[in-house]
Amino acid sequence: MTKHIGVAGRVGAALVVAATLGAQAAEPLAVPARFTGLAIGDAGGSAPIDGAISRWSTRAEVEQVAAAFSDSGMDGLVRALERLKRVGFFRQTGSLGTDLQFSEQVAQPDGGLRITLMGERRLAFGEVPGIAYSADFPLTVIELRVNNQGEGTGTIWPATRITYWDPESHLIIFDNYTLLPLQVTSVRVQPERKR
Repeated sequence: MTKHIGVAGRVGAALVVAATLGAQAAEPLAVPARFTGLAIGDAGGSAPIDGAISRWSTRAEVEQVAAAFSDSGMDGLVRALERLKRVGFFRQTGSLGTDLQFSEQVAQPDGGLRITLMGERRLAFGEVPGIAYSADFPLTVIELRVNNQGEGTGTIWPATRITYWDPESHLIIFDNYTLLPLQVTSVRVQPERKR
């Protein structure tokens, strides 16, 4: 189950929690895999996105990043991500990609999967005058919710930070720099075919 909670002002929040009790066993997604979708902004503009997942973060990596966040906040989390091997990338179709350092799949009660992808975000040129504020939101996070056919929806937080993380319950709370995250429709996630 995924819940999104709006907060007034320029900051939005999202609560991501996986309900695991009574969940049907979902078929794990094999990697490497590709994903595509259509990202829609709050002003109505849209852009196709695509990306790849080359591997899943190990349990040890998940615990390492969560512990770094618990011990040292966002600075510790970013340092921990920097030490991890790349897990994939995503991009607006046709543009330069953003590397991802974290990837996790969690079974959902309906038999589908919730996929969480995380990477250090790039500072856009237009942000330089306001760097003191926006630099406090150093992550890009993608959440994809797909059924057993790899089809579904998603959410992108282009500039966000984490305010709470419990790796045991898969609960993460995001604090968003922009007013609303981007909603993603027409998501497809499929293992890459071997050549």
